Order: sequence, then structure tokens, then C-alpha cells
Amino acid sequence: MVGMDFNDTLVFFLRIRISDSESVEMKCGVFVNLFLVLDCAGRSEEGLGYLRKAVEMAEGYSLHELMFRAHLSFYEVHVRNKAFEEAAASAQLAANTAKALRDPKLQAEARLLQAKANFLRSDVEGGAAVLKRIRKDKKEFICVEEELEPLLRSAVRIMRSEDKIHFCNDDHTKAKLHEILGDKYVEIGNYIQAVTNYELALKVWSQSIFN
Repeated sequence: MVGMDFNDTLVFFLRIRISDSESVEMKCGVFVNLFLVLDCAGRSEEGLGYLRKAVEMAEGYSLHELMFRAHLSFYEVHVRNKAFEEAAASAQLAANTAKALRDPKLQAEARLLQAKANFLRSDVEGGAAVLKRIRKDKKEFICVEEELEPLLRSAVRIMRSEDKIHFCNDDHTKAKLHEILGDKYVEIGNYIQAVTNYELALKVWSQSIFN
């Protein structure tokens, strides 16, 4: 291996002759690791090709642990690229894979990411629905209870405040509701909506002062 360049090393690993299942598992692992390294090196677009190959091969041999890792990697890339719908889909695939592994902890963590992706794309109701489904499964719920409960409380407060604001005619109350929405959007990680609501609060206050 000494003196091998990047491509030579890849060829070496992919040509190792062992049993089919072991060979596929090793190749998938190398593909996932290649993506992770390329992603750290700022070459994530190049690495995505390896990640897709890992998923294709892992699905054919039911290598669920590797599939789970790959779907989470896709999730992280989609979030970073602000492709939140795709991120939610990747989290759902990760949750499905965790279910096949019969691992409630991994399934709960993947569903939690799915909820967060929904929050990021401003689908608060959809994110809250995912969290409520987790709560119904005791095995999953106990794994993420500490993180889930504050997120769900904030999501519920957002939905209630948005309902109230549509029927509010009092500027003071409306500004306060926008401020609350800003705070709660921060708590669920949607900073764009947080800024929007803080700015709306200031706008309502300004109009109230000068009218």
C-alpha cells in the first residue's frame, strides 16, 4: 500500500477476492468512507457518486447498517445544500432501514431528523406529526425523549400562535405573537422564519408608534 496514490488504493480494495457478501460489504464500506473523506476535503459533489454506489450495492445484499450510514450522509448533504425536502426523504429512508435492523434507537433518531427537516422547510405541522408518531412508540420515545419534548412544545406553540395571528386586530398583541414565533422558530432550528417574524414584530411596532 506504500506509495499508492488515491485511485490505486481504491482499485486495490475493490479487487480483493473474498466471498461475495464480504466483498460487497467491504466495497460498500470503502465507498461510504470515500464519500466522508471527500466531503471533509470540500469535494462532496464528487463523493456523492460513491455514496450512490454504496446504496445500490447495499440494497442488493440487505446491508442495512451501511444503508443507514449512507442515508444519513445524504441527509447531511441535503441539509447543507438547503434541499430540505430531499433531506426529509433521506431521513425517512434511514428510519425504514433502522426498522429493518430492529433498532428502535436508530429509528427514533432518524425520525427525529425527518421532523427537523420538515421544520427547516417550514412544514411545522408535518414535523410535529412525526414527533407525535415517535411518542406513540414507547421503545423509540425513551431514546429521544429529552430532545423530542422541547421540539414538540415549540412546534405546537408555533401552530397556535400562527392561528391566533390571523384573527388578531390589536397591534400590540400581533407584534408580541411575531416575537413569540421568532423565538419558537429559533428553538426548532428554522432561522429564516425566525428572522422574518422578528422583522414583522418590529414593523408592527413601528407602524403602531407612528400611527
